[in-house]
Formats: sequence, C-alpha cells, structure tokens
Amino acid sequence: MLILKGDCHGDFSCFDFAEGELTKDDVIVVLGDCGLMWPGWEEETVKYLDRTFSDPYTVIFIFGNHDNYDWAETLSKSNMFGGTVRPIEIGGKLYPHRFVVDDTTILDLCGEHCLLIPHADSHDVAGGIFEPDDIEGIEEAKRGFYHFRIKHQTWWEQEKLNIPKTEAFLTLHKDEHFDAILTHDCPALFCSHGRGDGGAKFKPTPAEEYLETLRQTLDFDVWAHGHMHFDFAPYGGKWEHSFDGNLHHVRKMVKKDKCFCLYNCFIPWHCLKNWDGDRGKIDIV
Repeated sequence: MLILKGDCHGDFSCFDFAEGELTKDDVIVVLGDCGLMWPGWEEETVKYLDRTFSDPYTVIFIFGNHDNYDWAETLSKSNMFGGTVRPIEIGGKLYPHRFVVDDTTILDLCGEHCLLIPHADSHDVAGGIFEPDDIEGIEEAKRGFYHFRIKHQTWWEQEKLNIPKTEAFLTLHKDEHFDAILTHDCPALFCSHGRGDGGAKFKPTPAEEYLETLRQTLDFDVWAHGHMHFDFAPYGGKWEHSFDGNLHHVRKMVKKDKCFCLYNCFIPWHCLKNWDGDRGKIDIV
C-alpha cells in the first residue's frame, strides 16, 4: 500500500507504528521538509533510523525547502523503483528501505506510477539569508524578530526548483499518465489560502506558478503536496474542518481538482483517489 505523509520537520516519533501494522509491501512517501540530518540534530536522525532499522516497510523522503541538501548530496544514487533514489547511509551503516529523493524522478511504488518533484522556495526569509559568519546581520534579525535563515545551516541554495531542468525531464515523458504526483511545494492555487498554522497568505513563487501550470496540463489521478501545513479534509473544493484527532487545534485544507495538501496524518493514496466526501471512508494510518 502506498501511504502519503506531510512535513515531519525532524519529528520522527510519528513513525512509531505498532508491530505488524505495516509490512514489506507498504511504502510511505514523506512530502518534504523531512528534517533528516538537520545541523545540530543529527543524533535525532540516527536514533530514528536505528529504532526503525528492522521495520520492513519502505520510507522515501522527498526533500523540500527545509532539508539538508549538502548531506543528501553525499549519498550515492541508485536506480530503484524504476527511477533514481539515494539510499540512506550514515557512518558506513546502510539503512535498508530508507531513501532520499532530492531531484525530480518517476518511481513505480506499490503498482502506482508516481512523479516526484522535490524542492521549494522558503517563504520564511523576510529577515534575510546570511552567511554563517555574518554575526551582525544575524543578531539584527533576531532583535527584530524576523524570520531568517543561515546558509548551510538552516538554508540551502539547492532548495530552489530548477524549472528548465524539470521541464526538460518532463519533456521525455510527454503525454504520460501518472497515478500520483508527489511534491513538497504546492501549485500556486494553494498559496492564496495561507498556511494552515496561522501564517500569512503568500504571493506564489515562480516555481509555484510552474507547478500550477503542471497541475492544469499533466494527466494524473491524485496530486499530493506538503509545504502549507494543512491536514487534509477535502470536501467539494470548499474549506472544511479537519479530523483534528490528537492535534491541539483544528486545522483546515483545501482540495481542488484532485489536488490535496497533507500535513499530520498518514493517508493511503487510494483513499485520496476514491474519496467521495464521506469522512468515514478515509483511513488514517
């Protein structure tokens, strides 16, 4: 079964499944902002990987705009699932069934033909993007309570989607049908609704405008993305309250033309494809 999950941001406690709940036939795709090997928090990544080392299910981490691309690029590439992934290896230890995707690829997962597009531009950089040794600039941003990032520590240039490269890749797959398109960044349509954690509405970036074009032109069954911190509770394209569950407050999301935003929950792909508005028909893993 193909299972989709929104941003983790380094909180891997969500992967504490009951023994036998998932099997070797299950694949989880995390839709960006994974938090693997975040500088200063590397130990958390290793703890998670060691804790789930013997778990048989597969996890594929799509990189977003808050992910350590410098680390990802140290991992070897491997041709698997019909496309290209990076098996996770740390300190000479290979973690089976755990992979990173930091470049556009097409993978066949659980019998579904999937287009994966990582990358996204950070919206939370109004205070600036600083070199690590720019102490004065960093302190000024802190004093002003501005959102800011530090190169190679909390921001990586590789986060930006290379649109010409992506377009060249997709040209090779013209008129191809995708069962699922899985991205971190969202099509521009979603920017107008603002972030689900109370953040401001955003003017779409060029990458989000490009993804909007793809949303309108590609042939696909379901598009799922993260980035906007919405739990999904789609209903006819209108705003609806989400499942809430164990969350501290109710979140919302919008569904439009087979396109879903995910955040907290693990949602099977087939539930999104076949969803008819009945909340009772959605399985949350």
